Amino acid sequence: LNVAGNFSHTGGTITETNTGSGTINLNGPGGANIQTFTSGGTVSNTINWTIATNAFVQTAAASTVFGGTGTFTTNAGVTLGIRAADGISTVNTDNTGHVRSTGTRTFNAAANYIFNGAANQNSNANFPATANTIRIENTGASGSNTVTFQRSVTLSGDLAVNQGNLNLSTFTLNRGTAGGSFSLAANSTLLVGGGTNFPGIYTTY
Repeated sequence: LNVAGNFSHTGGTITETNTGSGTINLNGPGGANIQTFTSGGTVSNTINWTIATNAFVQTAAASTVFGGTGTFTTNAGVTLGIRAADGISTVNTDNTGHVRSTGTRTFNAAANYIFNGAANQNSNANFPATANTIRIENTGASGSNTVTFQRSVTLSGDLAVNQGNLNLSTFTLNRGTAGGSFSLAANSTLLVGGGTNFPGIYTTY
């Protein structure tokens, strides 16, 4: 099933009845063309989820999940908007965050992530170890708008705190090689819990 626009599955069951598998391929053109994914129905048996190259998928709510027993795969250039309190996890036995598929979960190193929930969020301790860009755009009220990272991630692009706050605790969001930019918007806060984990190896600050 190829879906280039919004995908709303709020009731009923998506399944496959043969011995193979089915695939839901979110393959919008990306850029300003944001695909909103709304869950709520049941996904059973081997249904694979794929977000195609350069597609921009926004989860509709903190409770949105990619479920079933199939795989979950993001390709290069993908942008994923994250609203869950527990982010996303690469571990297929981890039943927290948006991705609940119990097959192999593959997150491309050239994917982009936007944390745009409306309450405090954690990255998840099993967040992907590599990413292209990470943007913090949490819309919660003061006191409920902090994104806390629970692991270190190596970036190849930019790190931007556009809205809300970023708490690195003792972890890092550094680039792998020099380049890109780190930006912190007015009225946003960066919290670091270590002496050496201020975002590093960016060319522009």
